[in-house]
Amino acid sequence: MFKIVEASTDNHNIALKITDAIIQNKLAACVQIIGNVNSTFIWENVVTTEKEFIIKIKTKDKHISEIKSIIIETTNYELPEIISYSFNIENREYEKWFNENTNP
Repeated sequence: MFKIVEASTDNHNIALKITDAIIQNKLAACVQIIGNVNSTFIWENVVTTEKEFIIKIKTKDKHISEIKSIIIETTNYELPEIISYSFNIENREYEKWFNENTNP
């Protein structure tokens, strides 16, 4: 039921635009932008290291498709990272807040 979607970008303004679109549409109760991340990966057969921002989106299963569309439409990356994984909420009060601030 609960999912974390993660994406990345090297542009803080892009991260803010993605966050704003998701929160304004109540597709997630919370989005965190984690900065100053060193990412090392192979791109076009070259080992590359970049400074990136990780966008951590806490949402519900049914909003994944809309969130994915926002990321794809907004990102500056040719091949955007979009991954998701399930999580449990262990605090009932937080879960209540989460559900009140995310579209059903």
